[in-house]
Amino acid sequence: MPQAIEPIMHTPTLSVRDLTFVIDDHFILNQVSFDLHPGELMAVVGPSGSGKSSLLNVIAGFLQPTQGEIYLRGTNVSSPQRLVPPEQRKIGMVFQSHALWPQLSVLDNVAYPLRRQGKTKKEAQTIARETLSAIGMGAFTNRFPEQLSGGQQQRVGLARALAANPCLYLFDEPTANLDPVNRQAFIDEVSRRQKSAGIAGIYVTHHIQEAFEIADRVMVFMGGSIAQIGRPVDIYQRPASVQVAALSGKYNTIHAIVESHSPETDTYQVHIAEHSLRLTVNSPHQLVVGERVNLLIRPEWSTIGEGLPTTVERVRYQGSVTEYELHSQLGQLYTRQLRPPEYSVGQFLFWRPTQATVVD
Repeated sequence: MPQAIEPIMHTPTLSVRDLTFVIDDHFILNQVSFDLHPGELMAVVGPSGSGKSSLLNVIAGFLQPTQGEIYLRGTNVSSPQRLVPPEQRKIGMVFQSHALWPQLSVLDNVAYPLRRQGKTKKEAQTIARETLSAIGMGAFTNRFPEQLSGGQQQRVGLARALAANPCLYLFDEPTANLDPVNRQAFIDEVSRRQKSAGIAGIYVTHHIQEAFEIADRVMVFMGGSIAQIGRPVDIYQRPASVQVAALSGKYNTIHAIVESHSPETDTYQVHIAEHSLRLTVNSPHQLVVGERVNLLIRPEWSTIGEGLPTTVERVRYQGSVTEYELHSQLGQLYTRQLRPPEYSVGQFLFWRPTQATVVD
């Protein structure tokens, strides 16, 4: 019988070591390693089929790894030789599809897993009522899932995870079927409850802005492997590759040659398409004069002014910003301004980058 999982001080809540999962010679997960600390929320993003949900299923114990190990609070719960059952891992999981039992009331949907943990019916229902009340669902305890909206059903799923008092939360695209208003309400609720409880969590999502808003760190998955892991600001401003950058919005890529460096302002003079421009450059290594670099420039890292000649091809007014799609000798360029539209299609203007990141 698997040993009980007891907390150990000074150890991560979750440790994943060289995790590999293979189906029919296809690597779903390949040499994945990371730690998750108490109270930390890690968002996992990546293209469809990159292995995000498979990672959650292996951590939860629904799948057994081909290689590698998983530790929950210092205890080995998964390896090719060992598999602690999901119900013994003290994990709270919230699914994309709500996963509520249609024949059970809201109260019993939350209380039933507690009964399976060994609590009496009275104890389980008391905890369920308190948890539902805490997230604003106290008035719906006697209703059934079909009588609830999608947002309400997802809050019941959250209550079920919270009530279990787990050591780890796993969220598998929980807002995928919610409208924007309910999505934001759910994100706010998760962030508030998870932080107040001090419990670690992994949050899989297709919405990169959602990941940036809710997470302490973001893990980018590509082809079953970790492409980058870091703070949201690092993923956005210093992506490891153009593939990572593409997940978080539009960008420009330009080939440039370093002409000089100004230590006083920490800016670089670079040569771009017969133009010499000065801008701030983030680079994983020290740039040298004469070096050829590939610069990634977000639309908002540019302005309209002295620079490269362009022609406006498209104007997108998005309320808080206006985005311009420009045609230049370098190809298509984007710029984003915090103002209402000032230029129209066909108009000639100059595009100037002010900030860039060196990418491979």
